[in-house]
Amino acid sequence: MNAKHVRPAAVLFVLFALAVFPAPGLPAGDDAMDIFVDGVDALEKGNTGEAHILIQKAAQLDPANLDFRYHLALVYQKMGRDDLALEIYENLTAKNPKGYHKAFFDSAAIYSRRSQHEKAAATLERAIVLDPKDARAHLEAGVAWKSAGNLRGAEERLQRAKALNPELAITVDQILGILYLEEENFDESEKRFEQVRTMAGSNYPEVAKAAEKSLEAVARTRWNRKPWFAYGQLAQGYDDNVVNKPLDPPGNALYPNKEDTFQTLSVSTGYRLLNQKDKRIGLGYTLYHIAYEDLVQGNVMSHSPFVFGEYHRGRLHARAGYDFIYYYTGGASRDIHDHGWYLDFSSTTDKLALHQVSANLGVEEPYGLRTDLQTLYLYKDYRDNTPEAKAFQAGVTQSCTVPKTSVAVRGTYNFLVENSEADNSDYHFHQTQLGVNFPIWWKLRGDLSYAYLWMLYGDNTPAAAHKSRRDKGQNFTAAVTAGLNDMVQLMGTYSHSYNDSNWLVPSGNQMLDLYNFQRNIYTLFVNVAF
Repeated sequence: MNAKHVRPAAVLFVLFALAVFPAPGLPAGDDAMDIFVDGVDALEKGNTGEAHILIQKAAQLDPANLDFRYHLALVYQKMGRDDLALEIYENLTAKNPKGYHKAFFDSAAIYSRRSQHEKAAATLERAIVLDPKDARAHLEAGVAWKSAGNLRGAEERLQRAKALNPELAITVDQILGILYLEEENFDESEKRFEQVRTMAGSNYPEVAKAAEKSLEAVARTRWNRKPWFAYGQLAQGYDDNVVNKPLDPPGNALYPNKEDTFQTLSVSTGYRLLNQKDKRIGLGYTLYHIAYEDLVQGNVMSHSPFVFGEYHRGRLHARAGYDFIYYYTGGASRDIHDHGWYLDFSSTTDKLALHQVSANLGVEEPYGLRTDLQTLYLYKDYRDNTPEAKAFQAGVTQSCTVPKTSVAVRGTYNFLVENSEADNSDYHFHQTQLGVNFPIWWKLRGDLSYAYLWMLYGDNTPAAAHKSRRDKGQNFTAAVTAGLNDMVQLMGTYSHSYNDSNWLVPSGNQMLDLYNFQRNIYTLFVNVAF
């Protein structure tokens, strides 16, 4: 066989083999578009990992296809790889801003999720420049400016969105109502929510109901923002272990294991000299009185003028104040006690002048978390022979709301140190507390808390068998509250306390610990806000 006959046959064989057996790595139909379509299908089905592999491969095979790049950014966004997604979106809007107008919204969504609201708004402003008649861009830019604290910019964009697309009227008025409420423009806020309620009517009952709730919030906020304030609390209770000397230093308060019923009254009123949304300065006065039916030596009454300042900005809340509290003790049994009324304001024995300086800082954090820091300085100027003392207390509370519920949990740690002119009255304590607040039914809410207290006294505690007195205490409290309306609230509480001490004193042939005790208190409160 000569070469002229071999060459055509060989060529035909090779062509046949290539047709039947495709080259490795290049299966039939396996082009970039087919891979991309499979990737989009996986993305729509929620298979993000598979979508990432396929769409990334398609983009590598055809780097010039911007649609492949856009969908790859969507995949990165789903995966939480926001930096990579933003890089692609920025590249697309730079190369073809009109063709990838939607990338502006995707970028803004990432910035908003990161709480970078000014960047989100600026990105949407670029979209508005390209298409000034895009109502959606105006609407979302308005929301972003509102979150960024630029209320004027938010109002302008929202009003424009409504003008461009009247179908957005309900949504825009809802947002504007909230915006004006935050701005404390109560009249305009009420107007917007009224419009939402009217437009929703019977066609959108849930929207109309939400507008009703918003109108109630406006009225409540308007009432709370008045310059003057007044609060009152009246309570009836039972104590199965009344403190013998309630205002003495903790080391001297003996528990007589005597039970009694009691009543308390607290009235506080004041005026805010500066009454802005984020800044408040005010002064006021508080009267407090607790009176027992029989053990009137435990009665306490106090007068307390006070001043305070507050600052609220975004997630930051700060308050500082000074209180001067003048206490009286003791009292007298009166005929009115036989008729169930014990508050006779007969406590006339001067006991204590207390100077109290407080500073608190609260920070709201993501995911419903909040941190509160509290500091307190006390100067105790006793009016009898009790040594004067100075105390400092610091504490931190971490609280959070359980997602998708109205259940709130909290944990607190407090530390206090008190230095007295008498060494044996020095002490310090550590306290930890856990609590939960939860809905029960209707307007009823419950609250449970547990606290553990560890207290150590000065080295020269008299009559002690140990060099230092040490107390360990526990407390459990349960409470139920019912808000009858915005002004009146009922609350019932039960508190159980237990204290274990090592302070022993001689009694005959044995040593007794006078500070091992248990105590139960039941109280019903009526709280009123004017």
